[in-house]
Amino acid sequence: MHTKNVDGVEYTLTRRDAPENDLANWYWLGEDGSTLELEEAETRALRISDVIRDDQPS
Repeated sequence: MHTKNVDGVEYTLTRRDAPENDLANWYWLGEDGSTLELEEAETRALRISDVIRDDQPS
């Protein structure tokens, strides 16, 4: 779930620069500079994935 393609644009899962690790800080960044917010199902998947856990400070 780290990349997806929408209408021919490749999007990469990206976290906004913020001090707290909140699900609202995640979004899709397109190779053309456009952005998409996560859909509800993507937010749920991210919540249980290793992506957000790997981003936690040790």
